[in-house]
Amino acid sequence: MPICSQCKERKSDKQFCKSEKTCWECLESDRYVMEVEFKHPELDYGVISDTDLKSLVKRFRKAQKTGFDTSTGSCPSIKILSVSDVYLGILVEPGLISKIFDEIDIDIIRKVL
Repeated sequence: MPICSQCKERKSDKQFCKSEKTCWECLESDRYVMEVEFKHPELDYGVISDTDLKSLVKRFRKAQKTGFDTSTGSCPSIKILSVSDVYLGILVEPGLISKIFDEIDIDIIRKVL
């Protein structure tokens, strides 16, 4: 039985990703990663990650409105550089991100009404 490189636990072959040398639980813990840039005198780049793409976009939207995120700290005028799926090793298409933004905005409007 292989040992996960992150949690150091033994996992069955079905619970283990051989190419990543990590169990599926650890691999999916922060599956989506968003690279962002913002206006800050000392640090103008950061990464926000989450297990779910919609949750990640919601975090970005909140950071955009408040100018703060728990992983980046102060992040005024935040912009997305890229979004990637760590599990599949691909960039997420901007069209999909735009669609999620639209869904979030519709949910907010429904709550107000």
